This record gives sequence, structure tokens and C-alpha cells, in this order.
Amino acid sequence: MLVRGVPADLKAAVIADAEARASGMNDVIVGVLAARYSVKFEASDRKMTATPGLSADLVLRMPDSLRRAIAVDAAKRGSTQRAIVVATLSRHYGMAEPTLTRRRRQGRRSRAVPAT
Repeated sequence: MLVRGVPADLKAAVIADAEARASGMNDVIVGVLAARYSVKFEASDRKMTATPGLSADLVLRMPDSLRRAIAVDAAKRGSTQRAIVVATLSRHYGMAEPTLTRRRRQGRRSRAVPAT
């Protein structure tokens, strides 16, 4: 799952947590999400081998069951999966939760037909 636009302070908190646990960022994030949704998750043995980049984007490897649980929650709330992930992590790290964004309606936009 690609999570774009993660706030810098939230990413810094995840990095600090991963370093304190001598674990990888993915395991820390997915562990938090799995606990929230009561989904089994077995952490990998991957460690953080380098300082994470400055990108505000995260690529998360997670079980399909967790991905589905997040998708269902997002649909129920009329929000995006990204917003659910960021809100869950913000809550976990004691940060202000961002307002959940509404999912855009999919489909065609009506276009005015020019007069002839």
C-alpha cells in the first residue's frame, strides 16, 4: 500500500520508534495497524539498515487481511485508506489526528456541451 503525504512529524515519530525497537519502519507501522484491526501480523526480521529518506511517502507491505480491514473501515467512514492509516498512526503516537478526508466520487463529471 502506498501512503502519500505522511506528515513529517509523524514520520519522525515512526523512525524514532523503529530505531528504539531495532526494527524496520514497515514492521512498526504494520504492527500498529494490525493491533488496531485485530489482525494477525508476524514481524519480519528486517532491520532499518539506513536512515530513511526525506520522502513523505511510505510503501507498506502488509497482509491482505489487514489491507481489506483498512479498506472496509475507509468505505464505512466515507474516507480514504491513506487518511485511515495516517489517523491511526497519529492516534498511536499521541498526535493531533487529521480530519478524515472524504473519498472523491468516482465516475464521469458532467461537462457542459458548447452551444452551436
